[in-house]
Amino acid sequence: MTRRTAPSTHARTKRWHTFIVSVLIVTGLILTAIITWINVRSSYQLWEQGAMARADQLSESLRYRVWRNREPLIAISTLYSGSDDVTQAELEMAYQQIMSVTSLDVDHLLAFVSDQNFEVQQVAGSLTELPTVVGEQLDSRLHDAIRAARENPGSVLFGALVRPQNTSYLPVVISAHNAEQSGTLLYLLNFSRLLDIVTAGAIESDITFSLYYPLDSTINHASLPPLASEAEAHYIRNIDMGLHSWQLDWSFDADSGGGIDQRLSYTLALGGTLITLLASFILMSLLHQDRIVRQQIDRKSRELEDTQAMLIKREKMAALGKMVAGISHELNTPIGNTLLAATLLRSRSKDLVNELTERNDAIETFVSVATESTYLIEKNIQRATELIRSLKHVSVDQSSERRRQFNLADTLQELAQTLSPGLRAEKLRLTLDVPVDIYMDSYPGALYQIISNLVTNAMAHAYPENAVDPNTDYRGELLLQVEYVNKDLISLRFSDDGAGIDPAARDHIFEPFFTTSMGSGGSGLGLHIVATLVSDVLGGSITLENTRHGTHFLIILPLTAP
Repeated sequence: MTRRTAPSTHARTKRWHTFIVSVLIVTGLILTAIITWINVRSSYQLWEQGAMARADQLSESLRYRVWRNREPLIAISTLYSGSDDVTQAELEMAYQQIMSVTSLDVDHLLAFVSDQNFEVQQVAGSLTELPTVVGEQLDSRLHDAIRAARENPGSVLFGALVRPQNTSYLPVVISAHNAEQSGTLLYLLNFSRLLDIVTAGAIESDITFSLYYPLDSTINHASLPPLASEAEAHYIRNIDMGLHSWQLDWSFDADSGGGIDQRLSYTLALGGTLITLLASFILMSLLHQDRIVRQQIDRKSRELEDTQAMLIKREKMAALGKMVAGISHELNTPIGNTLLAATLLRSRSKDLVNELTERNDAIETFVSVATESTYLIEKNIQRATELIRSLKHVSVDQSSERRRQFNLADTLQELAQTLSPGLRAEKLRLTLDVPVDIYMDSYPGALYQIISNLVTNAMAHAYPENAVDPNTDYRGELLLQVEYVNKDLISLRFSDDGAGIDPAARDHIFEPFFTTSMGSGGSGLGLHIVATLVSDVLGGSITLENTRHGTHFLIILPLTAP
C-alpha cells in the first residue's frame, strides 16, 4: 500500500503564487474591458452632447432668421399707421425702397387684405405657387393668420406654415387701417428657401431634422435629405413662434462623418492587456523573492523590538531620574531647614544642661529657641508631606478611580460647597454657570481634583494680600462656566480677575515642578496634575487662553470618558 505524503511547503507556496498571478491577470483583463467600455460610452455621450449642441445652435439660427425677416412687414405697417390713405402705387414704391436697402434673398410678397371678406386690396411682389391677386379673395389656408391678426391688433404674428405642392410658406401678419377701412397687412415669404439658406453648410451627412407644427403634424416642412444609415440618437427641440410652437425632430448618425473616434478605445484595450501581462510578470518576480524578504523582515523586526524595549526602558529611567532630581531639589529645603532646627535645638539643650545651675535667663533663651525651632520643624515637615502627597497625584492610576454617571451641575455645586470655607477665608467668591441638563459618564473624583487645584492655584497666585474691594469686601471673583461644544463634548472655562500670568511663564505652567513661587510654598505640581488628569483620565484637553485681564483656562471634555 502506497502512503500519500502531505504536499511540501514549496509546492503549497507555488500554487498560492500561481493563484495570485491568475487573479491578477483576470482582474486586469476585466478592468481593461470595463475601462474600454466606459471610454466607448463616454465617447458616445460626448458625441451626442455635441450633436445636440449643434442642433440647438441651428434651431436658434433658424428662429433668428425668421424673426429678422419681419422687417419689410414692420416697415410697411409704419407706412399705413402714418398715412390716412395708402394707394397701390405708394405700397409698390415703399416695397421697392425696402428691397433696395435690404438684402432679402427669399421670395415673398406684401398685401393689404380687407377684414370683411378676406379680399386682397393691395399687393406688392408675387409668389407663383401661392398667388395673391388684387380684387380676389385670399387663399383659404391663410385665413387663420388673418383672424389671429384681428384678435391681436397691433401685434406682429407668425401664422401657421402652409405647403402647396413641395414649397412651404410662412405668413406674417399685423392689423392695419387704410382710408377708414380695417384690414390686415400680410407678409408671405418662401420658408423652404429660407430653410435652405439657414442649413447650407451647417447640415452634414450625420445630422438631419424634420419640422412640424401642431396644426398638422403630418407635414414635414424641412424636406432635408435622409441619413445614410439608421440614426443612433434623436432629439426634439420646440421653438416658440408666438401663435404656434414649431417642433424640430433631430436625428443623429454616429456612423457618418466620423462621428465617434474609436482609436482611443482600441488603444486602451491593447494597453490594458499589455500592462496586465507586465504587472503579472513583475508580481511573479516579486513573489519569488517574498519568502526570503519575509524571513529577513522577521529577523529585523525581532531585533527592532528588542531595541525598542531597551530604549523605552532607558526613557523611563531617564524620566524617573529627572523626577527624582526634581523631588530631591524640592525636598532639600524643608529637610535642610528641619535638620538645622534640630541641630540648633540639640545644641541649645546641651548648653542648657551646662548652664542651668548658673543662670536663670538660659532657661528663657532655650524656651524661645526651642519654640521657634519646633515651629520651623513642624512647618518644614508639613511642607515635605504636602510635596510627597502631590507627587503621588502625578501618577494617577485611572483604574483606581470609580467611574459613574453623574449630573455635572450637582457635582460642581457639591464641590463649590466644599471649597466655600477656604474661599471665604481668602475673601474670594466662586460663581457657577452650569446647565442643569448635562450628564456625564466619567470620573467625578478626577474632576474634583482638577477644579480644586485650579481654585487653590488662584488663591495662591492670582491676588495680592490685603487687596480687598471696599464695595464688595472681596479680593476677587472666580467664575466656572460650562457650555455644550457639540452633542459629545462640553467646555469648562475657569477664570479669575486677578493679576494674570507672566507672559514668560505661560508656555511652562503645565510642566512638572515649574513654579513662580519657589521657596515660598509652591511645589510646581498643581497645574501639572490638572493637565495629567484632564488628558490621561478624562480624555480631554486644557489650554491657557490669551486674555488682557486675569487668567482663563479652557478645558474641553467628552461627556463619556475613554
